[in-house]
Parts: sequence; structure tokens; C-alpha cells
Amino acid sequence: MNIRIFSITFSSIFLLYTIGHVFMSKIFKRGKKAIITLSLIFFITGVSLLLLAFFNNQVFYSSLLSLYSAFFFWAVIGESLAKLEIIEITDKKYFGYLLLFIVFCIFLINNKFNVIITIPFIHFTSIWFLHFVIGNEFRYKGKKSLWVKITFLISFFLLLTFLFLSFSAKELFPLVLFSLFSVQLLWMNLEILWALELLKKWY
Repeated sequence: MNIRIFSITFSSIFLLYTIGHVFMSKIFKRGKKAIITLSLIFFITGVSLLLLAFFNNQVFYSSLLSLYSAFFFWAVIGESLAKLEIIEITDKKYFGYLLLFIVFCIFLINNKFNVIITIPFIHFTSIWFLHFVIGNEFRYKGKKSLWVKITFLISFFLLLTFLFLSFSAKELFPLVLFSLFSVQLLWMNLEILWALELLKKWY
């Protein structure tokens, strides 16, 4: 189980760093054509990973592939569409849509849908939720506000909680889910530390 947790954690952090570094720091500076081109590549990659997950017979690897697909879908929908000024789903006016996604994720979990469908939906929605929280705090409260510091303490506590739950998990689905939440909360904490200038940004 520990090997699976580490594989999920480190591969996800690697993907976050790679997509963040290449997509946001490099391509975003090259104009709309470059953003659109890489967005198409990322979208095709996301779809391909999802299809590979459906045709993979090993549950753990299919779960990983479906989890990875959400990274690429978010890069396209959550990042590039905002940069192209088409739609910014982290804006507070889209909070209702975010709630619908959360309700749908709960529905998928309660009805024990196929993990290949459930995991990417939960992954995408949780990325959206965390970006929504921290993005709006940065925008309306300021990057060094008390709200941001309180959010850091809460997310750090949740990070430790989900790490404990992931190591305690006996089944694959909760293990993947708790490990995924741990990674996202870790990245959120890093974003706050970078904003507070307590840690030098990697990219």
C-alpha cells in the first residue's frame, strides 16, 4: 500500500510541476497560438489517458491513468481558457456550477460508479474547489492577508489528516482518493508559502 501511496504522490507532484512550469511559465508568454496549440495537445493527452484507463485490466493502473487525465483537462479548462479570456471558472460567479460538480461527485461515490469515471471527476472538481478558494482569497483579500494565513493552517491540518487516512486505507479507492487530496493540499500550501514569500518559487 505504501508503494502505491508514494507512486500516486510523487507522480502527481511531478505532473503538477511539469505542467505548471512548461504550460504556465513558458507557453503562456508566447501568445495565443502557442496556448491554443498546447491546449489541444493537452486535451488529446487527457482523452487518450482516459481511454487507456478504460482498456487497462489492472484497477490500480487504470485509476492512475484516469487520475492523470484530470490534470490535463484542468490545464485546458481551468488555466488556458482563463488565459485566453474565454472563461475563468475560478471566478466567484461560477460558484453555483462548482456546487453542482461537488453534488455530482457525491452522487458518483454514493452509487459506487466505475472508479475510472469517478476519480477524474473528483480530481477535477477538487482542483477547481481549491483554486476557487485560494484564487478568490488572493483576489479579494490580498495574498498576505489574515484569511490566507488561516487557510494555510486549515489546509495544513487537512493535509496531515488525509496523509494519515491514505496510510490507513485498506481499499484501493479511498487510498487513491486520500493520496490525491494530500497532493492537492500540499500544492495549495506551497502556493500560499510562495505568495507569502516564505518559500522561493520553483518556476
